[in-house]
Amino acid sequence: MTDVQFSRYSNIITFAKDWRKYKISNKALDANAFRNAMQTDQYVILECTDSRRNRDVLIYLFDKNSKYAVQSPDLKRLLKKIKNPCDVILVTYAPFNTYGKKAIATYKHLNVFTYLHEIFDLVLPFGPLCYPHRILSRDEVLKLCNDELMCYLTNLPKIFDEDPQCIWIGAESGDVVEIKMLSDIAGETYQYRVVVPRSGRVIFAKEAPDEPAADQESKDNADDEELDEHRELNAYTDDAEADDDADADETESHTHAEDHDS
Repeated sequence: MTDVQFSRYSNIITFAKDWRKYKISNKALDANAFRNAMQTDQYVILECTDSRRNRDVLIYLFDKNSKYAVQSPDLKRLLKKIKNPCDVILVTYAPFNTYGKKAIATYKHLNVFTYLHEIFDLVLPFGPLCYPHRILSRDEVLKLCNDELMCYLTNLPKIFDEDPQCIWIGAESGDVVEIKMLSDIAGETYQYRVVVPRSGRVIFAKEAPDEPAADQESKDNADDEELDEHRELNAYTDDAEADDDADADETESHTHAEDHDS
């Protein structure tokens, strides 16, 4: 074990506690305990709770050459131990191969995220070239799109959910991220990005706010009155067209009769 590995472990604790706002259940390991766990199990685990969603979160940091990261049967045995639905974060040196991805997909009760070691080599939001990122609330998004920018959510520039900054702050598909830019010329400016998956296959829809029951009932009555009026107008139009057709037929019959007499 190197100091880099233990530093990465410390950064993951910072990631969970300060940025994702998770409550860590198990005790953090010191350098010796971390070394022993890596040599024995080839991974360390953080047991957390996401209080905002009331959901358990398990974070696994695997060794660079861990068998769980390269052999799908071992990965299946590890994930099989998790009985209850929860979020699982797997941090590996290299991306999982096809068999590893298939093994992860078999456990439908787990919401699994896979990240790389390099994302946690430092506390990324404090990096020298990183600008502050923040997830906007729903009210802020509505105000931004309807009052300030006058645009749809899909018209905003895009940012992938795999972006390291999105990973650290916990941005998901459909969220809007505010980026605070600092420039010697322009000063402090703000940019906005909507989070999309790497595939780009996502449909955004604005949810209408809940209306009071009385307002909704009056709206439904108005719609019914408008529909009845529209039906009456169509019925009147159909009757008028029928009368015109009858007059035309009568005129045509009278003309034929005069021609026959002559």
